[in-house]
Amino acid sequence: MLSKFRGKLTESNVSEFDFVSLIENQDFSESTIKSYRAGVLLFLDWVKANRLNFLELTVYDFIAYKRWISGEFKVNSTRNSYLTGVMAFYKLLERHGVTNICQGVRKFDRNVGFTKDGITKEQWQKMLSLVDRRKFNGKKHYLLMYMLYTSGVRQMSLRELKWGDFTFSSKVNSLVMNVRLKGKGNRTDSVMLNEEAVFLLEQYKFSYAKLYCMSEMGEVMEIPEDYYVFGNKRKMLSDKGIRKITETYLKKAGFYKKGVVTGHSLRHGIAEYLIEQGLELKSVQQFLCHRDIKSTMVYAGKKEKEKVDKVLISKVNEINLGDFYG
Repeated sequence: MLSKFRGKLTESNVSEFDFVSLIENQDFSESTIKSYRAGVLLFLDWVKANRLNFLELTVYDFIAYKRWISGEFKVNSTRNSYLTGVMAFYKLLERHGVTNICQGVRKFDRNVGFTKDGITKEQWQKMLSLVDRRKFNGKKHYLLMYMLYTSGVRQMSLRELKWGDFTFSSKVNSLVMNVRLKGKGNRTDSVMLNEEAVFLLEQYKFSYAKLYCMSEMGEVMEIPEDYYVFGNKRKMLSDKGIRKITETYLKKAGFYKKGVVTGHSLRHGIAEYLIEQGLELKSVQQFLCHRDIKSTMVYAGKKEKEKVDKVLISKVNEINLGDFYG
């Protein structure tokens, strides 16, 4: 295993080296490990298929691999995902005396125009109006889509939410939920819930307890803190499952566009709405739990540009050449 290889990787021990564990044993998030592992395995398969010696690879081999990736995948975000895994892999291999063949090689440029459209408040309200809240699943779907929009969290964060993740914050006088964020490690943050979300949550909690926490005597028991809010007790709702919920109502409302208008568009939508309402970009960054304001610009970029353009055109219109023409 890896503990054997605290020194250099050589011809004599390379066949015994557990490359995949090198990624899996790092302090990365589960989603990052999954992405990096896929990139590493694809790269190792390519090396094997081309009958190359792993320890003799050079930057030119990595460029050749990049060229091969370009022919296999059409979308730059997908291509970069595989390249990022290999780049992270070689940074770890440097500890074992392996030359980093990725240095100096750039990733693919982001696909121009490839971004998701945000859902407007009116479109979101139409989606909610299509939910049958008389049934338990309807209550779940309604709350899920309500929280996705009004809290701005990712679908991943809500599917991993547990009943023990809620607390009351006296500082903001609001119920908050502690959610896991996308990125390296176990990043978490507290997200506020508005009054309507709290009311809907209490209604759903009662239905959830009746379904999953009934005693043999027919009494409703307290929900264990480690039960998933949108899952089945200790079984988390799958990533495919949560996406299916949002996509179902997007399709019913006639808004769904593959890769453009999806469940993630709810997050884009609330960001754009807050920008329209005059909220500063720095505040939107805090709301979306972004580390870098550049990420916020991606989400709210279109509305921010429209806002700036309106100010610019108003200033340009103030230029009066009447006196010049006489």
